[in-house]
Amino acid sequence: MQLIPWHTGNRVSTLDSLFDNLFQLSGQPSQARQPSAPVNVYENETAFVIEVELPGVDQKDVEVKLHGDELTVTAERKHSHATKDGDFHRVESHFGRFSRTVRLPEGLQTEAIDATFSRGVLTLTTPKAPERTPTRIEVKAK
Repeated sequence: MQLIPWHTGNRVSTLDSLFDNLFQLSGQPSQARQPSAPVNVYENETAFVIEVELPGVDQKDVEVKLHGDELTVTAERKHSHATKDGDFHRVESHFGRFSRTVRLPEGLQTEAIDATFSRGVLTLTTPKAPERTPTRIEVKAK
């Protein structure tokens, strides 16, 4: 006996769609599995900080550009197709060229961005502009 999927017209249930997407991700490469770099973004009292994880990337293969309020990190993770002891049977490591863009908030000194690369993590620190003190306006009775 063969099971035939049951659909009402062209409608597919949400649960079926979720399972289809799950199995699609686990099998063949898809858009969701393209090379990318994890990014952590936070701020403290004095700066806005972006950390980009780039394991296996050489510092010379990292490029940082600022265009308006968008900061773009482009990097290339190179892959050696040869091994010392044999051939690969499976490669799950991501390699190739990729980029990430983060939109910076207002109130930063973008001309003073500091970029450091240590142990596979690129840290971009942008100092905050000195806060403007609000002007107090005295209200007088008439």
